[in-house]
Amino acid sequence: MTFQTIPEPFQSPEGSQFHNLILDDFERFYREHLRNVANQRMRASDLAELNRTWSRLNGAAPINSKHLKLCMALVGHQSLRSNGMFFLSVGNAADFPAIADNLAPIDRSKAAAVLSTRTERRANLETVLAGIWTELFEIRKCLERRGQAGRTLRG
Repeated sequence: MTFQTIPEPFQSPEGSQFHNLILDDFERFYREHLRNVANQRMRASDLAELNRTWSRLNGAAPINSKHLKLCMALVGHQSLRSNGMFFLSVGNAADFPAIADNLAPIDRSKAAAVLSTRTERRANLETVLAGIWTELFEIRKCLERRGQAGRTLRG
């Protein structure tokens, strides 16, 4: 069994290349297609589809749903689970042409910390799982040796 390691940029907690790429793409996407609009909500699946389309047209990698949720939280949009997942106080810019770009600058130090914390937990979990697999392998080897010893005595 092989274990996948986390790519190097992911392991850097403070402002890694990976985090900056996500934030750069998210900020461009948000400024072009989203607006902070009170009393509006957008289905997370619609937001993800809009991001995939934007990414394809702009030569960017689409942002996965977990990172999209984190990025939306960083810019002040809460999520709500109610017959699906929604983001609150956000609307499609095409539906609100009178509202200009109203995204405040993203605090990148806060963003890197949020994105890294989840990654560090994943790395810790992978370390624990690797240890468990090692222990299970050792137990298996012991059981196999016992089985062979039993066969030797009987045979």
